[in-house]
Amino acid sequence: MELREQIFQNTEQKFIELNTKIDQLLIKELCQKYGIKLNLDEKYDNVMDLLFTPLRDDVIELLYKHSCQQPEMLFGFITNLLSHIEYDEGMYIYLISKFAKLYSYKKIGKKYDLNTDLGRLKFEKFTDCIDNEEIIEKITQGEYKNKCHTLIGVFHEEFPNAKVVTSLLPGRYKGGYFHSYFWTRKDFVIDISNNGIFKKDEFDNYFKPQEIITYPTKEFIDRYESIEEKSTDAKALQIALEHMKKR
Repeated sequence: MELREQIFQNTEQKFIELNTKIDQLLIKELCQKYGIKLNLDEKYDNVMDLLFTPLRDDVIELLYKHSCQQPEMLFGFITNLLSHIEYDEGMYIYLISKFAKLYSYKKIGKKYDLNTDLGRLKFEKFTDCIDNEEIIEKITQGEYKNKCHTLIGVFHEEFPNAKVVTSLLPGRYKGGYFHSYFWTRKDFVIDISNNGIFKKDEFDNYFKPQEIITYPTKEFIDRYESIEEKSTDAKALQIALEHMKKR
């Protein structure tokens, strides 16, 4: 197996398999407890969706039982709050309070301010800062939804003075998964796939990313073109894997 692919299998693929395995155990326990039938749908994250149902307290208990990782849970809630409108904002804050001690929460205009025992986190929606309905739709609902590595390629020319960061973020239970975003000169993380803008020090403190590679956005094309074997349009991911291969 080519080394770059082996690295991918030992990280991202292992994370996916572990997530699926424990999610299935959690679903099985709920079904046995209540005599109901729930099926995992590959298109949706049923376990997270169940947190917005009357089963939420059981799901929270089972997540703790299976040693869910606090940073991943908080990242999921906050980025879903920024990206989706299916659920009431108050429900996200309630769920955040189940995984961190919540001191205060404010929303002033378009800016959010969350203060917990993990620190203070201020953030806003990326889509509130652009005026292009087609792009907004592609990010939140369309072809770019959840494609963080692809979005680096789409937007890199819009941030010529920034840096690209690809990190391993904590997975739900163990391990981690690859995630790419921009780091601006003014020390903000612009996480387009999750529709969020955060101060970098707060982002790092809250979500515990392990940075794999950081490089100037201007180098993006040259770094990608220097890779001899290209396999997907997730260019930022391929650059990171190539970097890991050479370490």
